[in-house]
Amino acid sequence: MKRWWIPAAALAVLVMVGCSKEEPTQPSQPKNYMPLAVGNWWVYSRVQLDTNGNVEPGMEWRDSTVVVGTIRIAGKTAYALVSYIDEEAVDTTYVALEGNKLYMYMDTSGMSDDPFSVFGPWMLMVDFSGQSWSTQDSVRLDNVELLGYTGTFIGVAQLSGRRVGSEAVQIRERGQTVQAEKFELKPSIIGNFEVQGIRIPVRFEMPIAMWFAENIGRVSDRTGPGSLNIQLLPPPLPPQQIKFEGEAGVLLNYQVR
Repeated sequence: MKRWWIPAAALAVLVMVGCSKEEPTQPSQPKNYMPLAVGNWWVYSRVQLDTNGNVEPGMEWRDSTVVVGTIRIAGKTAYALVSYIDEEAVDTTYVALEGNKLYMYMDTSGMSDDPFSVFGPWMLMVDFSGQSWSTQDSVRLDNVELLGYTGTFIGVAQLSGRRVGSEAVQIRERGQTVQAEKFELKPSIIGNFEVQGIRIPVRFEMPIAMWFAENIGRVSDRTGPGSLNIQLLPPPLPPQQIKFEGEAGVLLNYQVR
């Protein structure tokens, strides 16, 4: 998964069919909440969260992101952002800024490793001028293994986002406190697991929160914990929930122009 935004979540191969829709928002003068120029960099302190959302002891590290160039990909001009841990490149993310909207490229050929690829090839991460946005796609997943059975998942992938408000965020290594806009993103996959003529309701969710400061970029983020809820049959049985760990980060230092 793209470390600059979201850690890996657990779900099987998704095959997208259908179409998506972005809700219209009122145009406004764009503010530069994500400065994108070759040479810009950000350094973050990151922690891993357990399935209850608590910081796991000893699971802390620093990573950095550098804008290394531009590329034309899937119809958009994108900036290539390389993430480093201990001076070793671990991932490359492609983002595009069009007006007030920030998109992230999702490689739909790698859906087995990245469940959010169903929203690709360009996933709307943030609409800086909007109050809310959403997209929806039909999904079909064949040869899924669940609870010891192999079947087919058929459902809908939904992605909704909203502006929450502003909060103060401290950038420790610069001794700087900034006012940041908070945005929440809620990817979910809802449908039925079909096996031997039986349909079992399934729901997957992975909440995301991001804070952006004007003329700086992303200053904090939090992903998950995520959950996979399975309604066991017959209906009187309680639903089974599988939880996934999350991740959080806060900006330590940066250089932008």
